[in-house]
Amino acid sequence: MDSLVGLYRTRIRSKKWYHRIFFHLIDVTIVNSWLLYKRVMKARANGSSSKTLRLLEFKGQVAEALCQQGKDVKENRKRGRPSTADVSVVHASKKYRLTAAQPISDVRQDNVGHWPKWCSVRERCKRVGCKGISRVICTKCKVSLCFNKNQDCFASYHCE
Repeated sequence: MDSLVGLYRTRIRSKKWYHRIFFHLIDVTIVNSWLLYKRVMKARANGSSSKTLRLLEFKGQVAEALCQQGKDVKENRKRGRPSTADVSVVHASKKYRLTAAQPISDVRQDNVGHWPKWCSVRERCKRVGCKGISRVICTKCKVSLCFNKNQDCFASYHCE
């Protein structure tokens, strides 16, 4: 376990000795939970080829889930002149449009702050198996989903 903790150690310099102990305990906890995750995935596989996450990917997903878990996303606009980083690049063809990354399932299914928002741009629905085109996006996940009287991909996407 010490060698696994040493692979991706949290390196924060501090004069307080208890900070180092605290971050070491977090690293040990993450490695132990990853080992349990591997054991559960191995038992669940039973011959199927389900891919387990590597330790670094697992740490990244835990960090992302902890940062976004239970947060209600509100649009906080900064005052003043908009920065150049906020401007999105629009290409001449729809083929080159950038898409938002899919959130991890812990964030997607936390049932906090997922609100439909009407958008002027039509995009393809991101739910697996749906080929519809929608103008509705989730305010927290930033993905386009169908949300009308005929098809409700919004609810099923956040409950799967």
